[in-house]
Amino acid sequence: SFTSQPYIGKRKKVAPSPGQVLVKVMRSTVNPSDMFYILGAYGLVNPEKFPTTPGFEGSGIIEAVGDNVSKDLVGKYCSIIDAPKNKDEFYGTWSEYKYVDPKTSLLIYDNEIDLDHACFAMINPLTAVCFIEEIKLRNLKSVTHNAAASGLGQTFVKLCKENNITLINVVRKEEQVKTLKDLGAEIIINTAVEGWEKEFSKTTSDHDCRLMFEC
Repeated sequence: SFTSQPYIGKRKKVAPSPGQVLVKVMRSTVNPSDMFYILGAYGLVNPEKFPTTPGFEGSGIIEAVGDNVSKDLVGKYCSIIDAPKNKDEFYGTWSEYKYVDPKTSLLIYDNEIDLDHACFAMINPLTAVCFIEEIKLRNLKSVTHNAAASGLGQTFVKLCKENNITLINVVRKEEQVKTLKDLGAEIIINTAVEGWEKEFSKTTSDHDCRLMFEC
C-alpha cells in the first residue's frame, strides 16, 4: 500500500518491446509531484497492483531499442518524462533502467549534454510554457505566482520577460528576493515582511492582475 515502507527491489532486465527503447537512467529528479504520488494522492496506480516505482522525470543514455525503432538512437543522450498509462503498473525514473516510448516520453539530443540539467528539462519548463499559453488565451497582461524562487518559478520569470508579461512574484525569504532580482525580476513581494498583504493587494490592483498560479 502507499503507507508501507519503501524498499529497493529488483526487476529482470529484458530486451525492449517493439516501439520501445531501454534507457540507462543516469539522473532522476525529486519533485513535489513525486511526493504526492508516493502518498497516493493522485490515485494513478491501484495499490493492489504494487510494487510501483516513483519518478516522472530524469535523464540518461539509450542503451537498446526494440523493433520498429531506429538503431541510430542507441547511445543518444535523452531527457525522460513519463506517467502511468493505466492503473495496473508504473515503473518510474527512480530506477537504473526504464523502458519508454521514444515518441511520447523522450527528448533526444544529437550531442552529449549535461545530464544534471537534462534530468529536469521537461516538467517545470513545459509547465511554465503552459502558464504562458493560458495567459495568452485569457488575453491578460499581468499575472502573479507564489513559490516564485522554485525551479518552476525561475523558469516562469524568464518566459514572462520574453513575452512582455508583467509578473508579480511572491516569495517567503529575503535571500529568494536576491535570486529573482539576479534573474531580472522587477516586482517581488516577500511574505516574511510585515504588511506584505497590503503591498500584494495594491500591486495586483495597480497592474489589473486577475490571474494567480499557485505552485
